Amino acid sequence: MDDQSQSAVNSSGGQEVNYNGNESGQPPSTSTNLRGGRHMQNRLLVWLDVNADKSKDENRDFLTCFRRVINEIYIFRQADQCIDFLNEHKDAQIFCVVSDDIDQKIISKIHYMSQIHTIFVFCQNKADHEQWTKNWSKIRGVFIEIEGLCKSMQQAVQQCDEDSISMSFVSATVQSTSPESLDRLDPTFMYTQSFKEILLEIDYDDEGAVEELTTYCRDQYSDDKHVLEKIAQFKQEYRHHKPIWWYTYEKFLYRMLNQALRNLEVETILKMAFFIRDLHRQIEQLYLKQFHDRQSPNVLVYRGQGMTTRDFDILKRSQGGLLAFNNFLSTSKSPEFAKRFACGSLWNPDLEGIFFEMVIDLAVSTTPFADLGNISCSPSEKEVLFSMHTVFRIGAVEPMNNGNRLWRVHLDLTADNDTQLSALAASDREKNSNFTGWDRLGNLLMRLGETGKYEQMYRSLLNQPSKDEKRANAYLNLAGRKLTTDPNYKDAIIFLSKAREIYEEQQLPSIHPIFGLIHNGIGLAHMHLNEPLKAHPFLEKSLEVNKRIFLDHHTSLSLSYKSMATVSSMLGEYSQAISFEEKILECREKFLPTIHPELAFGYLSIAITYIHHSEFEKARTSAEKALTIFEELYSSDDDGLATAYKGLGDLSSYMNDYPKALSFYEKAFKICRANFPLTHGIFASYYASLGDLYKRMGNFSGAFSAYEKTLEINKANLRLNDLLLSIDYNRIGILHHYVGEYTKALSCYEKAFEIEQKARSAHYTILTGTQNNFGLVYLELGEYSKACIFFEKAIEIQQKASSIDYFTVGFFHLMLGLTKTFLGEHPKAVEFCERGLELQRRACSPNHIQFATSYMLMGMVYKQMDDHSKAVFYFDKMLKRLENFPVVEQKHVSYVHNMIGEIYLKKGDYSAALQSFEKAVELVQKLLPENHPYFAEYYNNIGEVYQNTKRYDKALSSFQQAVEIGQHKLPSNHTKLQKWRSNLESLKKSVC
Repeated sequence: MDDQSQSAVNSSGGQEVNYNGNESGQPPSTSTNLRGGRHMQNRLLVWLDVNADKSKDENRDFLTCFRRVINEIYIFRQADQCIDFLNEHKDAQIFCVVSDDIDQKIISKIHYMSQIHTIFVFCQNKADHEQWTKNWSKIRGVFIEIEGLCKSMQQAVQQCDEDSISMSFVSATVQSTSPESLDRLDPTFMYTQSFKEILLEIDYDDEGAVEELTTYCRDQYSDDKHVLEKIAQFKQEYRHHKPIWWYTYEKFLYRMLNQALRNLEVETILKMAFFIRDLHRQIEQLYLKQFHDRQSPNVLVYRGQGMTTRDFDILKRSQGGLLAFNNFLSTSKSPEFAKRFACGSLWNPDLEGIFFEMVIDLAVSTTPFADLGNISCSPSEKEVLFSMHTVFRIGAVEPMNNGNRLWRVHLDLTADNDTQLSALAASDREKNSNFTGWDRLGNLLMRLGETGKYEQMYRSLLNQPSKDEKRANAYLNLAGRKLTTDPNYKDAIIFLSKAREIYEEQQLPSIHPIFGLIHNGIGLAHMHLNEPLKAHPFLEKSLEVNKRIFLDHHTSLSLSYKSMATVSSMLGEYSQAISFEEKILECREKFLPTIHPELAFGYLSIAITYIHHSEFEKARTSAEKALTIFEELYSSDDDGLATAYKGLGDLSSYMNDYPKALSFYEKAFKICRANFPLTHGIFASYYASLGDLYKRMGNFSGAFSAYEKTLEINKANLRLNDLLLSIDYNRIGILHHYVGEYTKALSCYEKAFEIEQKARSAHYTILTGTQNNFGLVYLELGEYSKACIFFEKAIEIQQKASSIDYFTVGFFHLMLGLTKTFLGEHPKAVEFCERGLELQRRACSPNHIQFATSYMLMGMVYKQMDDHSKAVFYFDKMLKRLENFPVVEQKHVSYVHNMIGEIYLKKGDYSAALQSFEKAVELVQKLLPENHPYFAEYYNNIGEVYQNTKRYDKALSSFQQAVEIGQHKLPSNHTKLQKWRSNLESLKKSVC
């Protein structure tokens, strides 16, 4: 290492330095990681050598020796840094070498760490350390020669191999006749059995498989010359020796296989699948040769190992039940040899010594095993080898050696007709009845919750030579994961497209069901990416396929109709959406009983679509049908009915039917109060909906109270950095903004932003929502430069999202454009607005109702620029877009009429202005309570018309109405209220 590099390391404050392939053999100044290739083992060697004054050649020799035992080595010269490293690797098995001048205090800090398996003291003077090291049970010995240390380390690693074998237990209380009991079974019990069956039924290209495994191993051990030599030998000579010979000959192969089986390392297992098959088959062949005609019915074998206190407690509780060894199981005919391993673990205080006595009754069991005899490379061990997933019945558990953590456990190999094991196997077969081959394993991995390994398996299969149909199937399974458990919709589209290409090359008919599935998946992925225009043609193709091959009531056809209804709503084509929803209901009404939850939810779904299309009577009728079913399905105090009432309340609130909404919420509250404490999280959702209702009604104090209760409940039930709290603060902030309490609004948004910064992950919708809310307040406060910053941040976050919401990012561009007009940057304002509309057109068709807001913003931009003709043009477009929505969006319509009136007022066309203002008042009279702030603003504008036309009595009355409402509803320092008061006082002075 040159001087500059040396200085950089020293200035890093002792941070670990990754160091691979140090040809000098000399460790750098702080720490070294000598990792053999990419193979990340769970087993590490840590060498704490504070002096490191050995020669380069001597140091290289030490490392070479160590790496023949453990591949991954970390060297430290600073004790504190070493201890930090150990604390960061609590899931590893660590073998520790400490050199001269190690303080006993360091041993006291590391000895009781559960990740420390063994400690070796390597020194120049053995006598200095022999006495004190006897006080620490994990210290294996004191060594002055590298050969003795490596031999002891090899024995310790072998002991660790024995102790690390994977086991699964089944309690005797799991009854074969009880499905509920079987469902509670740890699914890992059947994992290796399913894996073994799958691996044995698959055909392999043996020559290609050997080549693939050796290439994989070379990559894993690329820096280990000793292992690379063995890998080359394996490649050249694999067919010259039997699998058992290889299994017992070279430890890297044995360890690699059993570590992969223990940790469910799917990629490694797939690479070694042919070897597992060959090893299992040789065990079967030897079993038939050695034991098939044996006269003596019983065989007795032994196994010694360490077991953690936790696992031993499970074993004791499982007496009478089953124990499965999930690896290939090594046992011995020699009890003395097995006891050596049982006793060998006692020096580790974290382990119990277990001596298994295993009885095989050849009369009732045909589970294969083999006496390795002269076949093994270590015949002195008198080894008997069982295939993976051998299952025993647990018998007596008895203390040995006066109970000094040494136990004898009696095991009986299960009989072929064992009722409990047969029931478990039958249950597993039933759960996998629809799956074969690798899909059976994929299903099992999903049941285990191992979604990452599920994906790893199918990706590994794609890297292996296989038939096209298997590759297509792998792509479909990967796409399914990317559409559900690990959303990545762009990847899903790629996988589905590749599967489609394979099936098209196979010339499957265009109406084959697989194409219906693929087109639907691509369409759904585009919908999740907020690309309904791209989704629509794929979903149409899927529907076309499904209509031709399925009956009306088939699930696939219903799903296609639902997808088409959803995408039609996204595109604003509500009449089409209603048509598809009606077809779904028609099928359900035809084939389901009149009281069925799917019917109820179907009625609710179509009610929402009716609302979007302003068919409110139909919406109410559908909601009432849903209510009738819910009230029949649930008892009067069932919380399922409360959920239904809450949904119906939300619908009524959206239709501005406030009394009915309140009635439904009250019914929901009544049921929930009887079933849950008031601090239960379910009430947070109810109070949020109630707050939204009060806000629509103009009852701001009621809305604040409801939102505060939502926040209070969520604080009591959630982590302080939970994003739901961010949503709560945003909700309250928006209400403060609405009533003109800008400082309080900003305070809420700051709290929301603080939570988002601390959260491990935050959905971009929440992040951009907060930034937008900041921008809107600063826009209201006239701090336009600050507002621009926040709108720009919102755009930046959206553009970095995995799926861009083009309509929303278009909205932020429009807001940025509007803000630029207040800064006098009119060309930039127009540029941002046009870009915003362009982005929104990518998301949905221009006739979508959401464009109404966009046109309103465009009108506001041109109004601010005094381009009144273009302003009115966009306001008219907005009004035309909403002309078929006479209730839902009428508040926006009234506001546009108000702005049009302000344009006429500015132009001096008082008659047209008054007509527009009166139209605005007329519209909100149908929606809002008479003291809502909207009325105040409109009355003030009407007052200005009357004042300019010298109709002072009416002007005075209008100004008084505006001030009276404002004083009741808005804070005293609100800018609009101050303007209205000023207008009233000015008129009074001029009249007097």
